[in-house]
Amino acid sequence: MLSMTKPMPTSLEIRQTTASTPLSRQQKQFNQLIKKIEQQKHLLLEWQQAVQEYNQILAKEIIPLQDELQEQKTALIYLFDAAYPNKLFKKTDKQKLSH
Repeated sequence: MLSMTKPMPTSLEIRQTTASTPLSRQQKQFNQLIKKIEQQKHLLLEWQQAVQEYNQILAKEIIPLQDELQEQKTALIYLFDAAYPNKLFKKTDKQKLSH
């Protein structure tokens, strides 16, 4: 895994040595592939940052909401349990509550 604090190393690239000698097809292809690798490295870093942000939001906002939801569900179950003997509930209502 790449460290977020280390700077990215500079990329390799084959450069034309003189104006009269153009790069070969393989050299051009190499340069294109190096550029693609650099783009993918950049994309990977963005994804790693997004995952970190997601985990922070999850820990700060989502998990507490899930805990609150579970507490509310538990309170609702206790409320139904306390209301079960109430005569306002019909037999069919009590059957539903007993499941």
